[in-house]
Amino acid sequence: LVLCTLRSNSIQLHKQLTNLKLSQYFSKVLCASGNINPRWKLKYNIICENLEYSSSLEGYFIGDTDTDINAGNELNLTTIAVANGIRSRKILVKAKPKYIIDSTHKIGKLECFNFIGGLNNIVF
Repeated sequence: LVLCTLRSNSIQLHKQLTNLKLSQYFSKVLCASGNINPRWKLKYNIICENLEYSSSLEGYFIGDTDTDINAGNELNLTTIAVANGIRSRKILVKAKPKYIIDSTHKIGKLECFNFIGGLNNIVF
């Protein structure tokens, strides 16, 4: 499980993940910042630079913004939009995710996760 964020303060992010006891769940935490537009390219670039990415990689990109979904779509990953984040469902629909869910609690109930071996190659 990889966390990819556009937060510019990685030290504060790591403190927050530690305080919330979430650090243990992520094999990598990637922070991207810069003035690249469109913004999804920042996430796309940091994933390509830091993970063993290839166009044949199978995995999932879960996010609550159109930036997340656009990056996941460009990476050819299965995209899951979470509609209880900072963007409205209407904005997320325009980004064309494969799935839209109301809460992260519903991720495990998606049909795409009903396979032996659990959740592999997921970017949050």
